[in-house]
Amino acid sequence: MKKRFFIMLFLCMMVPCIPINAGTGTKYDKEYTIEKGNMRFEGSILDKKKSYKIVTENKKIVSATKSSENVIIKGKKKGSTYITIYVKRQGKYKKYNTIKVTVKNKIPMKRQYKYIICNENGDEYVSLVKYKCDNSKVNIPEFIEGKVVKKIEKNCFRILDEKTKVNQYITSVNIGNGVEIIGKSAFGKLHQLKEVTLPNGLRKMEDSVFIEDSNLKKVNNIEFIYNLGYVPLYTFWRCSSFSQSIIIPSYVKEIEDGAFCGTGVSNLEIKEGTEKIGSHAFAQMKLNVVVLPKSVKEIGSVAFAGNPIDTVVIKSKDTKYDDMTFRSTKIGLPNIYEIWKIPTD
Repeated sequence: MKKRFFIMLFLCMMVPCIPINAGTGTKYDKEYTIEKGNMRFEGSILDKKKSYKIVTENKKIVSATKSSENVIIKGKKKGSTYITIYVKRQGKYKKYNTIKVTVKNKIPMKRQYKYIICNENGDEYVSLVKYKCDNSKVNIPEFIEGKVVKKIEKNCFRILDEKTKVNQYITSVNIGNGVEIIGKSAFGKLHQLKEVTLPNGLRKMEDSVFIEDSNLKKVNNIEFIYNLGYVPLYTFWRCSSFSQSIIIPSYVKEIEDGAFCGTGVSNLEIKEGTEKIGSHAFAQMKLNVVVLPKSVKEIGSVAFAGNPIDTVVIKSKDTKYDDMTFRSTKIGLPNIYEIWKIPTD
């Protein structure tokens, strides 16, 4: 019996040790699929106070680098590989987690989106319900299954679970020109989103579409929002990095509540034609000067509150506003009343 035991022990010692990343037998905690040239953020997983080491099994397929609280994974070549993150504890690096990454040249639309086929007066179109891909650069197509992509549903890309940070790795979105309707909060709380390109066929946009996209810096074709004739509720609410100069054209009749509140905009021009400015519409921005045309009939409460404003020009005595409109600015109501002594033309 003892002899048999020692023989078995000897045979076990002859079997080579299997490393952590050993091909198909590797155990992993997460799995991502991205397109070649695309990125995926393993977001907000790292503690700034701790030391980490990242080991990539095949660097020809993906690269993995640490940035602040994120691990940035970039697809380089078609194939699958593993990334293992180690954290330093008590002077030694211990495994934190292992990620399997598959890189493909192209991911099918059915893998990227959950969508439905709708029928409107005999014409079929696609409505996007949920984005379920791992790409950081999103290109919403004009067609899926030969049908135009016309609508993006409510919360389609939005982060709803603050613990899992779903979709927080999206950095850019290019919306295909077939899209006509964008639902409520469709792109809300995408904390890594930096750039958006809007479609030229946009005819309806619900509220809060880009709410709390704190890193959003550039919106291409923003005039397509203005073409609606209004700027919807909370469109850019707390998009603190957004600092493009804003020129509201004459055909925009209303800027709804909170539309630009909390952005980094410092230059604002409102053309003659705008009639109503909602509550909080331009609050907590970086405005120093506000000039309101004669066409403005009503300004909501705290519409310009919390700005470093030192100059206000209201060109019509009939414009309605209250004592909260310019709250927490450098200018008070006595100064506003004195504005009528200043020539407006």
